[in-house]
Amino acid sequence: MPTLVLDMSESAAQKRYRLSEKGKKVKAAYMRKWAKSPQGQKTRAAYKKTDKAKMYKAAWEKTKKGKVMRARAKKRYMAKPESRLKAKIAEHTRRAKVSGLPHTLTAERWLSICEEYNHRCAYCMKQSKLTQDHIVPVKKGGGYTEGNIVPACLPCNSSKKDTSLLIWMASQYV
Repeated sequence: MPTLVLDMSESAAQKRYRLSEKGKKVKAAYMRKWAKSPQGQKTRAAYKKTDKAKMYKAAWEKTKKGKVMRARAKKRYMAKPESRLKAKIAEHTRRAKVSGLPHTLTAERWLSICEEYNHRCAYCMKQSKLTQDHIVPVKKGGGYTEGNIVPACLPCNSSKKDTSLLIWMASQYV
């Protein structure tokens, strides 16, 4: 009796289709759909935690194409002040969540706080690039709320570090 052998190899026609533009578009659409699925998200999250993923990302960013793509992303990021602001607020919110602190400040509220201070530093009243300063530092239990955030210039915010406001003010005027 003859045995049935299944040929699982790719035929020439299948290979041509896979390598054609249409085949690439179909596969890309499938991969995007799969990436949004729960299984795809779980797989991607697990992979991102591995050292192998970090190693590949670092190697890719050193390539010519990686550098070009990184430069484009940075250009898009720098072109939109609102996206930079949202990224900063997201990072502050993440830190507050990790610390188990309240985190209610929004981008709109931060802009209105800056307007209340006439876009000046709350400590020295200079008009320069403003950063968000916690009156009570996060390290000491200060949340990311509108009552605990004031605009501060970089020199004031850097010199204050993680000290409380009263101690820092006393050291400034001694």
